[in-house]
Amino acid sequence: MKYLLIILFALVVVPKNSFGQPVPKGTEIQELVWVSEVYAHIPNLCFSMKYTYADSLYPATILDSTLLNCKLSKGKSFSSNSEVEYLQGREFNIYVNKEDSFVMVSPALDYKSFFKAPLLDSTFRKGHVKEMSTWTINDSTRKFCVNFRPESYYVNYTMVYNSKTGLVKSISFCTKNPYGMYGLATDHILKTTMTMTGYSTTPVEAVLFNENRYVYRLNGQLYLQSAWTGYHLQQ
Repeated sequence: MKYLLIILFALVVVPKNSFGQPVPKGTEIQELVWVSEVYAHIPNLCFSMKYTYADSLYPATILDSTLLNCKLSKGKSFSSNSEVEYLQGREFNIYVNKEDSFVMVSPALDYKSFFKAPLLDSTFRKGHVKEMSTWTINDSTRKFCVNFRPESYYVNYTMVYNSKTGLVKSISFCTKNPYGMYGLATDHILKTTMTMTGYSTTPVEAVLFNENRYVYRLNGQLYLQSAWTGYHLQQ
């Protein structure tokens, strides 16, 4: 389930110290919208995305990691490995957990991009965000940073991206840890890092984004396709 939560959280948190030249204030949301639109409209995109989890006090000590293969096409996305599949389609978001044998189906969110998330919601920013900034690292790399309010569940967020193409190189964010995940004390901060590599614009098979591979509708009800016999449907 943690993979689902992280996938859905694809843009939300930044260390207080950033290195590079600051980009003029007031352009942060503009930059975020631009990156989001790149992923929303690109015809074909494939890449690998590695997640690592660590105590923010000891970021070099990896508590867990996973690797996803990601494919995008015009706002739809499909991510998978041997344990999970996640489809963001036109009508549904579909999450498959192969270890626990269930398929979770929910209405498609109005994000229209793999990297669009609550930071583009002005109400969310007003309630959670303390400050945002963008830094130029070199002639092709920028860093987008957010610090959150002390009362927020989120602590900070950093996104490093190519300033010429809009493609993301890495995202790292810290969250509070009230449930003691990975055996960490509840007063420790959990750091999640997502690293994107191997970008390719090779055409993506359209069938991957077909929601009917998972479910079909009959008399107003959703049912699993026969390929998922033995799985439980959650709505």
